[in-house]
Amino acid sequence: MPFLFSGFLDLIAGYGYKPMRSLIAYLVIIFGFMGLYLLNAHFVTPHLRWDEALLLSVSSFHGRGFFSQNVSLGDTYARLAAAEAVVGLLIEISFIATFTQRFFGK
Repeated sequence: MPFLFSGFLDLIAGYGYKPMRSLIAYLVIIFGFMGLYLLNAHFVTPHLRWDEALLLSVSSFHGRGFFSQNVSLGDTYARLAAAEAVVGLLIEISFIATFTQRFFGK
Protein backbone atom coordinates (compact mmCIF):
# COMPACT_ATOMS: atom_id res chain seq x y z
CA MET A 1 0.00 0.00 0.00
CA PRO A 2 2.75 2.57 0.77
CA PHE A 3 4.20 1.81 -2.68
CA LEU A 4 0.89 2.81 -4.33
CA PHE A 5 0.72 6.10 -2.44
CA SER A 6 4.37 6.80 -3.22
CA GLY A 7 3.82 6.13 -6.92
CA PHE A 8 0.69 8.29 -6.89
CA LEU A 9 2.56 11.13 -5.21
CA ASP A 10 5.37 10.84 -7.75
CA LEU A 11 2.94 10.90 -10.67
CA ILE A 12 0.83 13.79 -9.40
CA ALA A 13 3.41 16.00 -7.71
CA GLY A 14 6.91 14.67 -8.36
CA TYR A 15 7.32 13.93 -4.63
CA GLY A 16 6.58 17.55 -3.84
CA TYR A 17 9.14 19.02 -6.20
CA LYS A 18 6.78 19.61 -9.13
CA PRO A 19 3.68 21.38 -7.85
CA MET A 20 2.63 22.33 -11.38
CA ARG A 21 1.75 18.66 -11.94
CA SER A 22 -0.86 18.92 -9.19
CA LEU A 23 -2.42 21.93 -10.86
CA ILE A 24 -2.49 20.13 -14.21
CA ALA A 25 -4.06 17.06 -12.58
CA TYR A 26 -6.67 19.32 -10.98
CA LEU A 27 -7.62 20.87 -14.30
CA VAL A 28 -7.64 17.52 -16.12
CA ILE A 29 -9.99 16.03 -13.53
CA ILE A 30 -12.30 19.07 -13.48
CA PHE A 31 -12.62 19.28 -17.26
CA GLY A 32 -12.69 15.50 -17.68
CA PHE A 33 -15.65 15.10 -15.34
CA MET A 34 -17.29 18.15 -16.90
CA GLY A 35 -17.13 16.28 -20.20
CA LEU A 36 -18.62 13.18 -18.58
CA TYR A 37 -21.48 15.27 -17.14
CA LEU A 38 -22.13 16.78 -20.56
CA LEU A 39 -22.00 13.37 -22.21
CA ASN A 40 -24.44 12.03 -19.64
CA ALA A 41 -26.71 15.03 -20.21
CA HIS A 42 -27.41 13.84 -23.75
CA PHE A 43 -29.05 10.67 -22.44
CA VAL A 44 -30.91 11.73 -19.29
CA THR A 45 -32.66 14.72 -17.82
CA PRO A 46 -31.94 17.29 -16.54
CA HIS A 47 -29.87 18.45 -19.46
CA LEU A 48 -26.88 20.58 -18.53
CA ARG A 49 -25.28 23.52 -20.30
CA TRP A 50 -21.47 23.66 -20.31
CA ASP A 51 -21.34 26.21 -17.49
CA GLU A 52 -23.67 24.14 -15.31
CA ALA A 53 -21.52 21.04 -15.95
CA LEU A 54 -18.40 23.01 -14.98
CA LEU A 55 -20.04 24.25 -11.78
CA LEU A 56 -21.19 20.74 -10.89
CA SER A 57 -17.69 19.40 -11.57
CA VAL A 58 -15.93 21.97 -9.38
CA SER A 59 -18.38 21.56 -6.51
CA SER A 60 -18.25 17.75 -6.74
CA PHE A 61 -14.44 17.73 -6.86
CA HIS A 62 -14.33 19.50 -3.52
CA GLY A 63 -16.92 17.13 -2.04
CA ARG A 64 -19.78 19.58 -2.00
CA GLY A 65 -21.80 18.39 -4.98
CA PHE A 66 -25.34 19.60 -5.22
CA PHE A 67 -28.15 18.60 -7.49
CA SER A 68 -31.56 19.75 -8.59
CA GLN A 69 -34.54 18.02 -7.07
CA ASN A 70 -34.91 15.93 -10.25
CA VAL A 71 -31.72 13.96 -9.46
CA SER A 72 -31.77 11.05 -7.02
CA LEU A 73 -28.86 9.19 -5.47
CA GLY A 74 -29.19 6.37 -7.99
CA ASP A 75 -28.76 8.64 -11.01
CA THR A 76 -25.61 8.73 -13.08
CA TYR A 77 -24.97 12.35 -12.09
CA ALA A 78 -24.81 11.35 -8.43
CA ARG A 79 -22.54 8.39 -9.16
CA LEU A 80 -20.17 10.54 -11.24
CA ALA A 81 -20.14 13.19 -8.51
CA ALA A 82 -19.25 10.59 -5.88
CA ALA A 83 -16.39 9.26 -8.03
CA GLU A 84 -15.14 12.79 -8.62
CA ALA A 85 -15.25 13.54 -4.89
CA VAL A 86 -13.02 10.53 -4.17
CA VAL A 87 -10.56 11.51 -6.90
CA GLY A 88 -10.70 15.09 -5.62
CA LEU A 89 -9.81 13.94 -2.13
CA LEU A 90 -6.72 12.16 -3.46
CA ILE A 91 -5.66 15.22 -5.48
CA GLU A 92 -6.17 17.47 -2.45
CA ILE A 93 -4.00 15.13 -0.37
CA SER A 94 -1.28 15.47 -3.01
CA PHE A 95 -1.62 19.28 -2.83
CA ILE A 96 -1.07 19.14 0.92
CA ALA A 97 1.90 16.81 0.59
CA THR A 98 3.39 18.92 -2.21
CA PHE A 99 3.16 22.22 -0.40
CA THR A 100 4.28 20.71 2.88
CA GLN A 101 7.37 19.44 1.05
CA ARG A 102 7.91 22.85 -0.57
CA PHE A 103 7.59 24.88 2.61
CA PHE A 104 9.16 22.59 5.17
CA GLY A 105 11.48 20.47 2.97
CA LYS A 106 13.47 17.53 4.19
